Amino acid sequence: MMNFSNQNMLILTDFSDVALNAAMYAAALSRELNVPNILLYYSDYIPSTIDVPLQNAIRQEHEWKKNEERLRGMKSKLELLTNGQTNVNIRIDERPLDLAVNELGKTESIGLVVMGIKGKSRLEQTLIGSNTIRIARICHIPLLIVPEEAIFTGISKVVFAAELKKVADTIPDQTINNFIQAIKAKLLVLNVDKYEEHRFNPETKAEEASLRSRFGEEASYHYSEEGDVARGITRFAEEHQVDLIIAVPKEHGFFESLFHRSLTRKMAYHTHIPLLLIKT
Repeated sequence: MMNFSNQNMLILTDFSDVALNAAMYAAALSRELNVPNILLYYSDYIPSTIDVPLQNAIRQEHEWKKNEERLRGMKSKLELLTNGQTNVNIRIDERPLDLAVNELGKTESIGLVVMGIKGKSRLEQTLIGSNTIRIARICHIPLLIVPEEAIFTGISKVVFAAELKKVADTIPDQTINNFIQAIKAKLLVLNVDKYEEHRFNPETKAEEASLRSRFGEEASYHYSEEGDVARGITRFAEEHQVDLIIAVPKEHGFFESLFHRSLTRKMAYHTHIPLLLIKT
């Protein structure tokens, strides 16, 4: 179970406009979550397979200092968006990004990781965009993916896309409830089973009852029968003017499709709504 309030936040950057927008969104969200510390992180990792000539050593040192200056510049912008009680710290090192994320999560008491993601037309032009799918696969901490057009104006409605199978074992309801309570939002629970006939069988009814017992009657409950998972979720979110989508990816099962590159693009790129991934 993750308690979002009073947990630190890790923001990943590559200094792109997309990453800056995600960082600004995260800094504004930090006010709602009472985040004590924000860690703004840049990975200066160079694969060991790349031969770096000796004459480039001075150039690399210059780039390191330049990137530190960039981090300090971003820090100043983020400090203007926090509540004044949140410390914004910077970190740059040579660890691979996917290794650094989980290690920093443990050593820095991180409750939420934030990344930006870019539109598909120029996906490969930004490191943060091409890294997002990989980080989503390996990150053990709740990961907030912020599309390039997202602007934080508060979060009043959140949709949780649920698969009604083995609810007790697969849904981190306490973590989701903690987040909803921290931001004081309305929760909409969306069952994404695309087969309408499943809605009426005894097993589904039992799972739905279990779901209602976990989130209570204050949440509203809905069904999507869209064949395309990502399209059904985003369409529902936009029709109901939702501010955030929560999904629980599973190693095996219905939501593994969210980690297929094409479908994750649909989720994150075809909407301005951020996506929060919470693993069990």
